[in-house]
Amino acid sequence: KAFNSSGSCNMNVNCPDGAAWVNERNSTVMLVSGSNGFCTGALINNTLNDGKPYVLTANHCYSTPTTWIFRFNWQATSCTAPASSPSFTSLSGAVLRSRRTPSDFCLVEITGGLINNTVPLTYSPYFAGWDHSGTIPTSTVCIHHPSGDIKKISFDDAAPGISQGMGSTEANSTWTLQWDRNTTTEPGSSGSPLFDNNHRIIGQLWGGGASCTNLNSPDYYGRLSSSWEPTGSNSTNQLKFWLDPNNSGFDFINGYDPVGPPLALDVSVQNPIGVSGTFCSGEVTPQITIANNGTTTITSATINYGYDGATNLVYNWTGSITQYQTAVITLPSSSVANGNHTFQAVVSNPNANTDGNTLNNMISSSFTSIVNGQFIDVNILLDCYGSEVTWKITNNSGSTVLHAGGPYNDSQNGGQVINQSVCLSGGCYKFKIYDDFGDGIQSQGCPTIGHLEITNSLNDTLAEISEANANFGDSTSLNFCISGAGIGENELTSFWSIFPNPTNQYVTVNLNKFEGENTIQFVTTTGQVVRAFTTSDAMSTIDVSSFAKGVYFVTLQTELGNTTKRLVIK
Repeated sequence: KAFNSSGSCNMNVNCPDGAAWVNERNSTVMLVSGSNGFCTGALINNTLNDGKPYVLTANHCYSTPTTWIFRFNWQATSCTAPASSPSFTSLSGAVLRSRRTPSDFCLVEITGGLINNTVPLTYSPYFAGWDHSGTIPTSTVCIHHPSGDIKKISFDDAAPGISQGMGSTEANSTWTLQWDRNTTTEPGSSGSPLFDNNHRIIGQLWGGGASCTNLNSPDYYGRLSSSWEPTGSNSTNQLKFWLDPNNSGFDFINGYDPVGPPLALDVSVQNPIGVSGTFCSGEVTPQITIANNGTTTITSATINYGYDGATNLVYNWTGSITQYQTAVITLPSSSVANGNHTFQAVVSNPNANTDGNTLNNMISSSFTSIVNGQFIDVNILLDCYGSEVTWKITNNSGSTVLHAGGPYNDSQNGGQVINQSVCLSGGCYKFKIYDDFGDGIQSQGCPTIGHLEITNSLNDTLAEISEANANFGDSTSLNFCISGAGIGENELTSFWSIFPNPTNQYVTVNLNKFEGENTIQFVTTTGQVVRAFTTSDAMSTIDVSSFAKGVYFVTLQTELGNTTKRLVIK
């Protein structure tokens, strides 16, 4: 692997298509062992903007970083392939900071040849920005050293997919993409940064089949969102500890250029809060952060924002932000319909003047609004082998996955408690839990026997797996129902009644305030539907003498919403 060893379709980084990616070019380095380039990496920024010489690469590239050589600026000066190897600069030696297999990342810190604890300015270093929000970009770019050759650039002009590729044990841990413009990657490109359309790193190359002879074969990148702060992780296997040392909470930051002088006016927008994820409400209150990257104190700016492709709402901000400082702005609340949405915000007119850099003026995020939704809690006590356990919640037919969790960390004595809240609209659902080894959450020799409970916002048990049923084999399913808030949970509940309660033979359901057809279900605390029927009668009397003694949930599904009452059969 050496100069001129890559396929002929590879595009030199200084071709016209790469003109907008000079900063990112300067962040990308080749990893060398002996005299051979074996992988690619990138200088990556942290929230202190202090030039800490972190390099992000792939976990499968990891060997002995103390012996690694980091080759900077090895690239053609133009689009034309040079006749001989271009010059380059190098630094030697690094220490491992963190790495992780399920998303294939490795973060090291260069230790040799530094000046003032950072890369010498004569190397023209650039510390690339990053985005761990998981937002799907509109396009992506990769800068890399294929087959240990000089620096190349590849383009995917479409949005990447989200996948579980390269044998990862973790759902949604990889980006999947196919290259455009006759570009590709090769062995040696591994670990190279994947930049989104905002010029921020969102992953590093894991692998794939792309090559000059197989341009349509997909590549897979470990997602930064999966590497950021995985469940149960610590400083040895996450990025957050190192890249957000001051706990800023930013979802993304821009790159840091220690060489180029900052512009006088350069305001950026970042870190949308309150408009990503899932909301059990039809109202959202966005928060954004604006940052002053320029030398002039910012005292005013215009924020245009909106939803689902529009930026028709205007917020005129005033205040004071000095260089490299930020301000968090809470925008007015908005009502949105049930379903999936996007949020967009654009900042402009700093101090009523033209912004010198418009590349960092826009952000977007995606969120789901479940109007009148309800939070439920999935509570799991694990045995010793959390890595075997995964679960999902689907619609009642099982055709659509709504929420999922696991795998988790192993522990010698077990007892790890998982508490995860999810939002669901009123209705009935299926919960399925899996164990890869086939012994449920009760492993032989483990002192802890697991159990599981799904509860609603009133702490009522909707479904459970008791210790007696903890060894469920490969998998088991639970059915459960929740009421929707509809016109108001309390109001709906007051519209109907069940009596007598407790009972040992008959129960009457009074629906005289509801018109049309309504569905009634009798559900056990483990989620099993033991009786269900649809009726338009105002009164229905049901014989429950054959039901086992215990607590049941009677769920009423109406056009106004869903609601549940507790019934005791004695």
